[in-house]
Amino acid sequence: MLTMYTENQEKRIINSILKAIETGNINKLTKKAYTYLYLCSGFIAHYSYYGFIQHYNDVNDLRADILANVNWNLHTCYRPGEKDYEYYKQKADMYRVIAEKVSNIERIGLYA
Repeated sequence: MLTMYTENQEKRIINSILKAIETGNINKLTKKAYTYLYLCSGFIAHYSYYGFIQHYNDVNDLRADILANVNWNLHTCYRPGEKDYEYYKQKADMYRVIAEKVSNIERIGLYA
């Protein structure tokens, strides 16, 4: 069985992602939030947190990828009672919250 996030971890991951995008500072992204994101569908594989940070130095790219990959991260193929359903439901619920809030954040920077 896959390990679910605690309620506190869930909140901290969501807040870290939002803070990085809201402030325009990708360095606000915690390693736990990075791990959550790089395991989501649609994100390119990175060998390290630092590679991810470098790739998403412009948080507008992270914002765009989060929004572009919503449908891939809703895990609608899992049903109640199936193995790991609760884990994937939690990941999908977190992604929904992140995408909804990110969609309300304006692009950052001069070329937004």
